[in-house]
Amino acid sequence: MPTMARQRILEAALRLIRERGIGRVTTREIAAAANAAEGSLFKNFGDKMGLLVELLSSELPENRTWRAVATDAPAGQGDLTAALVLFMERAINFYSATLPIVDDDKAPRAALMDESLKTAITRFGPNLRVAGTAELGNRQTTLREQALQTLMKVLGDWFPHAANPTSAHFWVGRRPMTPDGAPLLGPSGVDNLWLNVGHGSTGWAMSMGSGRVLADLVTRQKPEIDLDGLTLERYRR
Repeated sequence: MPTMARQRILEAALRLIRERGIGRVTTREIAAAANAAEGSLFKNFGDKMGLLVELLSSELPENRTWRAVATDAPAGQGDLTAALVLFMERAINFYSATLPIVDDDKAPRAALMDESLKTAITRFGPNLRVAGTAELGNRQTTLREQALQTLMKVLGDWFPHAANPTSAHFWVGRRPMTPDGAPLLGPSGVDNLWLNVGHGSTGWAMSMGSGRVLADLVTRQKPEIDLDGLTLERYRR
């Protein structure tokens, strides 16, 4: 049974993260909003990432539904399909801005990550891509002004003369993530349906390896990497 302080911290964190995004909320602000000591947050969750994992795995109704289906063995095809639809609909919203470079000498030569605001700046030929922020449990895919301002702030902080902010083309989309962070690979429990989902921010980085793993499994070969902790089995433990 969760303590009252623990529950208040979870509720405050969920509210603040939905309002501001993950990168713009501190543990001190969450504790203050929960009328709890910051030390209580660390005692219950370890750190901010531990709190986020707990939110994803237990607080959001859609993830409780996903976990319930994932642990129901064997799952019916209808249940699994419904869970996958929920998984996609409730995925974390992710924002980006694309801008033409106006001064090549003042633009980045390589990718850069602003860890404080969880936003990256990447060069794409004659353009810059600024991408990041996250929203929990939001079914809408509308452009939220505060998130867009965060992207432009990061660009202005690092490369203020590389591009004209008024030329930015903004985009928002869903980033499927699992409650515990790792992707889901392998058999789904339904014949001929294989999983390769939930990579979150590491989708591009893991795409080739995940594709190879899935190809090996489908052709009944043993993958070269250990899949322990990367399949649905981890939710049955």
